[in-house]
Amino acid sequence: MNLRHLLHRGGVIPLVVVALAASCLLGWNLGAHYLWQDEAATAVLAERMMRFGKPLGFDGRNLITMDSFDPAESESIQDRTGDSDAAIRFYVERGDFRHDTTWIGQPWGQFILAGVSLRLLGHGTVQARLPFVATAVLSVVLLYLLVRRRFRDPLMAAISVGLLLANVFWVLHARQCRYYAPSTLFLLLTLIAYLRWQDLRPWGATLFVAAAWCFFQQDYGTFWPVLAVLGVDAAVAARRNWPRVALVFGALLATITPWIWYYQLFGRLKETSFPWSERFLGTLFNLNQFQLPLVLVPILAWLLWRARADQRPVQGLGGVPVARQPRYLAEKSRRLYPHRTAARPRDLARPAAVLYASLRSDTGMPSLSLRCPARGAPMKPSRLPSLTITASLVLLVACGGVATGPPTTFEQAKTQAASRGVPVLLDFYTDW
Repeated sequence: MNLRHLLHRGGVIPLVVVALAASCLLGWNLGAHYLWQDEAATAVLAERMMRFGKPLGFDGRNLITMDSFDPAESESIQDRTGDSDAAIRFYVERGDFRHDTTWIGQPWGQFILAGVSLRLLGHGTVQARLPFVATAVLSVVLLYLLVRRRFRDPLMAAISVGLLLANVFWVLHARQCRYYAPSTLFLLLTLIAYLRWQDLRPWGATLFVAAAWCFFQQDYGTFWPVLAVLGVDAAVAARRNWPRVALVFGALLATITPWIWYYQLFGRLKETSFPWSERFLGTLFNLNQFQLPLVLVPILAWLLWRARADQRPVQGLGGVPVARQPRYLAEKSRRLYPHRTAARPRDLARPAAVLYASLRSDTGMPSLSLRCPARGAPMKPSRLPSLTITASLVLLVACGGVATGPPTTFEQAKTQAASRGVPVLLDFYTDW
């Protein structure tokens, strides 16, 4: 995006306002509460990465493991607490870390951010959280610039930023010393680079591969559904030029394949204890709550049918369709974030997902061609919304245990855990 062009068109004041509002909201009283369990683990692993060159789960004195409360594990707890070698063997077999205790529970991007901050600024709660707040603020600024660039509408950009900053769950997660805020930032950067590539602009493919690689190093869970949807979209748009798409995505997969092996991702594919029907219903619940209200599905289907029946062309301006409905994104997003006891990390991807589904829309009708046609050239309607909805539903269901049912309060969770014989070690949600 041409930042100089945006600023010269009177965008500097709204941009400053957006940055200041995000900084105040995300950085206010940042050190008021101590790091909670996962944040503390991230900070300690980051400090060890600066010392040893990699995040070690065991430094010779203290052992860090993943949160997993399996009743069967309590049978050998006495052996693990009395023998460090036995404990390390157990958690290596469970997949918490490699044989040398190198952490593979999450990718290393978050450890680099926290480690550099702790090394340069000293140890403390604010120092641990500060780089993640900075990435969150940058995410808000990029969202504003992206929407304004694609839609040519400052009001829509302001609405998008307002929706994101009004999402309490996103603000809570973005303030933490965890991978949540960097995941949001690199998701946006991946989307921006992808659009640059599809617009046939210089270095678009290279920047897309680089941004997606960094996204993988921040959050290799959210990475795969995003990659799948972008791959389908690129293949549908290219059609006869599919070798170009295969080459770019092949290059991306080649760069992350060594890390797939190193993080032992294939070893994490395990059977869940929940039946398929319960997973499916739970996925529908989360889909309705956080991604797309199911009541909108027939409405979107009707809009697509009307678009095909009317055959109304969508005018593109340099490959970017003009949005004539500034409230379109707001209307599409307003029900994405109802109250939930504890939002999942993947919910951070939802603002960008809604934006992506709307990027090439004109009164809700997306365009098929991702190439850059002549100015004013007609662009035909496509199946992008249905592809996005279908891909999201299939991928979420295929993930297996990622969603197991409606949320419960922490007290109900403790009661359920006690009934199953699962110990509750720390009530870390009470401070939220």
